[in-house]
Amino acid sequence: MPIQLIKATEEDLPAIARIATSAFHPSTDALSRCLFPPHLQPKDIPDGEAAYDWRAARKASSLASPESHLIVAVDDDKDSKDRIVGFALWDAPPADGDDSAPSKPIECAALDKEAFEEMKKTVNQDAVDTFGEKGIAGVWRL
Repeated sequence: MPIQLIKATEEDLPAIARIATSAFHPSTDALSRCLFPPHLQPKDIPDGEAAYDWRAARKASSLASPESHLIVAVDDDKDSKDRIVGFALWDAPPADGDDSAPSKPIECAALDKEAFEEMKKTVNQDAVDTFGEKGIAGVWRL
């Protein structure tokens, strides 16, 4: 089972979204449960699966960003559908030294937008507390 790390491509996005949806599933991840509460979940799909399209769109946005580095872990012994067994996403500081431009909001009816904004506010404040007034500007981050 040799695992290779390679740069992700657009064709890898469905597997990446599947892994992210499973790894951060609302039934096992408290933060995801806050972001994707039961009352916002569609009744016609299993709990938590509504996050798949949102995660796929976010990873596609990252893949298109020059500051993002999306890597997949590939097991060549598996069939093509299951060959991607993990991924990592790093965001580099923008080349011009400025803050990254805010990404375009990705719509998802199952996402609690208020909880998402609160999470971003908390994460940004933690970055200021940790790195100083510039927050994550100039910092590589996951």
